[in-house]
Amino acid sequence: LSMVSFAAEKNQLSGPLPSWLGRWTQIDALLLSNNHFSGKIPAEIGNCTMLTHISLSNNLLTGRIPGELCNAVALLEIDLDSNFLTGTIEDAFVECTNLTQLILVDNQIVGSIPDYLSRLPLMVLELDSNNLTGPIPVSLWNSMNLMEFSAANNFLEGTLPGEIGNAISLQRLVLANNQLKGFIPREIGNLTALSVLNLNSNLLDGRIPSEIGNCTALTTLDLGRNRINGSIP
Repeated sequence: LSMVSFAAEKNQLSGPLPSWLGRWTQIDALLLSNNHFSGKIPAEIGNCTMLTHISLSNNLLTGRIPGELCNAVALLEIDLDSNFLTGTIEDAFVECTNLTQLILVDNQIVGSIPDYLSRLPLMVLELDSNNLTGPIPVSLWNSMNLMEFSAANNFLEGTLPGEIGNAISLQRLVLANNQLKGFIPREIGNLTALSVLNLNSNLLDGRIPSEIGNCTALTTLDLGRNRINGSIP
């Protein structure tokens, strides 16, 4: 078959993802979310070098994310939300140089957020509900494309640096339920496109910077369960 797109979302399909999917070298979309697929993501999918969209969310997939996925250099969106994937993302997507959306929410991924993600043209990066540790790379805040960044419910540490003010395209920033500490930097006021800021359940202290008033698009602000003091500016 000369398949160019394959969608079978929201069914009751089960069993492993077949390695013969890699024979569809002309396919540009593989959409198999909301099924009961189990086992590993076959590395052979990387043979589908024309792929732009992969969605395998809400399945029962396990194992590491194969780096071969990025053989599809045209990939724009990868959604692996709500599976049981393990391992790290240390170099899993380093060759996905056109990637604009990466969703890995609700898996069992470990390790740190790698610095190379800042070099990808990501607009959406969602890493919530994994087992990620370490600091958020400072370079990530220098991204001019990033509009949504969420990494809630992990074990991230370190501080929020002044460089956060460089991410001027950010509209949604959710880092709740981590172990971030230190002050909320005044440079947060540079994020005038920001509509959602959620830093709930961290170890942040100090005062709420008055510069947050410059975030005139802000509709949701959650600073609960921290150690913030002083008055509300």
